[in-house]
Parts: sequence; C-alpha cells; structure tokens
Amino acid sequence: MSQPLTSRLERHGPLSDEEKDVLRQVTSRVRDYEARQDIVREGDSPTESTLILEGFACRHNNLADGRRQITAFHVPGDFADLHAFLLGRMDDGVSSLTSCTVALAPHSALREITKSYPHLTRVLWFTTLVDGAVHREWMTGLGRLRACLSEGFQ
Repeated sequence: MSQPLTSRLERHGPLSDEEKDVLRQVTSRVRDYEARQDIVREGDSPTESTLILEGFACRHNNLADGRRQITAFHVPGDFADLHAFLLGRMDDGVSSLTSCTVALAPHSALREITKSYPHLTRVLWFTTLVDGAVHREWMTGLGRLRACLSEGFQ
C-alpha cells in the first residue's frame, strides 16, 4: 500500500527491494475517511503515523474561538504526522479535506526501521525536514501579508 510513499522517497534516490517490502508491511493497515473528518486530533498522543494514500488532508491548529488555522496541506505520499513519532504528542491536528484513504504505520514498526534500516530512516527523516522547510516558507509568507480588517481588505 505504500506506492505513493515509495514514489516520493525514490525521487531522492533508489530504495532496495527489502526497504520497499518493509514500507509495504508497515503501511498495510488502511482506513478510509470522508471529507472533513478528524484523522488525528490536536493534543492526541498517537501510537501510529498517518500516510496519505488517496485524497487530500491538512494539518491545522485549533483557535480559541473554535475556528481552525490550516498550517499544511498533504497529498498522496505524505506522512501527515510523522513528527509525532518522535514528539509523542500532536501539537496540531490532521483532517481530511476530501475523502481520504490513509495507511496507519505503527510507531513500534517505525522504531524497528530506525534500528535496522539506516538508509530508509534517513530518507524518511529527509521528508520530515522538507515538510518543516515548506512550513517555514508558509510562515514567512504569512508574516509578510498585511492584516485585514473585519470590514474587508485594505
């Protein structure tokens, strides 16, 4: 089930057949979500990470007034919350924007990958670093926008 992930990872170099098999095994548990459903809630302590296989999802923070601020979009091949594997607790949430099919990769299996497959570990870590770089670009762009008033834009 990891084809979108494998395709994304192989943009940065080839994976061995064994590494591909490990990814298939780790991402074999699949779940479907309808549009606008929470996949992982902000504040959760998940025991698995979410790989988007089909559809589109977003990461977001909940605001005090009940609204959400989207902080990232995720497409097939993206781990939406791989950072939670190391952080342990979600500092944001993940929700489906469209109907989505996701694979759930147990953190216990990811831990075994880090012990046994150093190249695969580096490639997965690289995708997380790229996500962080994109997030910083978003924040830089948002910081350069003019604030708008409740009556409209100026």
